[in-house]
Amino acid sequence: MKKIFNLFLVVSLLFSLFGCAPVSKPSDGDTTTTTAPPPEEPLVDFIVDVPAGRDPVVVQFSDTQIIDSSQMRTHDRLPGKAYYYWATENMEARCFKYLRETIEATKPDLILLTGDNVFGEFDDKGTTLKTLINFMESFGIPWAPVLGNHDTETKMGVDWQCEQYENAEHCLFKQRELNGNGNYSVGIRQNGKITRVFFMLDTGSHTGSVETYSNGHTRAITGFAQDQINWYTEAVGRIRKEYPDFKLSFVFHVPMAVFREPALAYGMNEETGTKIFSHIAIDDHPDRKATDFGMINSDFAGWDANWDVWNGMVELGVDSIFVGHEHEISASMVYQGVRLQFGQKSSTYDRTIYLTKWGEYLTSDYDEGMPQVGGTVVPISETDGSIREPYIYLCKEE
Repeated sequence: MKKIFNLFLVVSLLFSLFGCAPVSKPSDGDTTTTTAPPPEEPLVDFIVDVPAGRDPVVVQFSDTQIIDSSQMRTHDRLPGKAYYYWATENMEARCFKYLRETIEATKPDLILLTGDNVFGEFDDKGTTLKTLINFMESFGIPWAPVLGNHDTETKMGVDWQCEQYENAEHCLFKQRELNGNGNYSVGIRQNGKITRVFFMLDTGSHTGSVETYSNGHTRAITGFAQDQINWYTEAVGRIRKEYPDFKLSFVFHVPMAVFREPALAYGMNEETGTKIFSHIAIDDHPDRKATDFGMINSDFAGWDANWDVWNGMVELGVDSIFVGHEHEISASMVYQGVRLQFGQKSSTYDRTIYLTKWGEYLTSDYDEGMPQVGGTVVPISETDGSIREPYIYLCKEE
């Protein structure tokens, strides 16, 4: 199996008594990843080992949502301009050049993809996902995706998608026997100690295909099932026994209702379901908190309306949650001591924010100004695993 090396099985079993097993996966750079074999449940599914002497860097890409218009199911699905704009040969111009620039500029140790990685409705052959995986693999950097509602629309089905991720050498992904697809954990380790763990979770596929739903555990509603909550709650408890001071993050696609609270304080529309498209630049807001940055250009509802899941996360000691889904929002805001971060839109597919030459923001499906795309950069303290001055990297238009 990929990521498991039988040569170290005996040593791994001994180490499993004390935490993560020392089975390493080669990397092209100075960052390595580790996973533990069965039968013991590891503390963390994957470990990213970062050399001592510097702060680890994590980059969040969101909603790349690549469209291959040649796989359009019906002739009238896209208007004429969109059909040519999102043609197969334009993937480099619409997406990959932005990812490449961000990766080369920020040199991350770990890359998070927060869902809608491809637009599954336009990938019934699976070729777009394979192209994305090959592109991400070319950097030799550990990368960890979660699935969004549009990923799972493909007629290839979500099980096939998960298999592609699991088989990619540098991709950190695990398909557990839980509700949803791809629930797993990724830890940052330095100086022999796990300092931060990201719990990667599936918030459901309310627009998935028939082929996706046929696996019996893909959920057509948004949020977490109880078995997902039970899994990460138990896992956090086990990690705390070994590393009581580790920092805890959750990563998934659709934001929770609690994300609305700090957004409302910056002037987001209170009526959910009504896109406002009135640019709110947190960086220029008169009441900006020093911890906050980014843009709010639409409203949203969010799941977990009663905050039950949120309250449970707070009890576990969460200090950050990373989501996607809202293409027009790149805000990163601290609420009740927890960073709530919408990832920066990372391609010009589907809805994208453009900056016009007059300094006004607008949403569009096509080039009408300078696209606001890139990634959100999250430096992690080598000392204690805390988040240190995150920021948005916006790509430069050529």
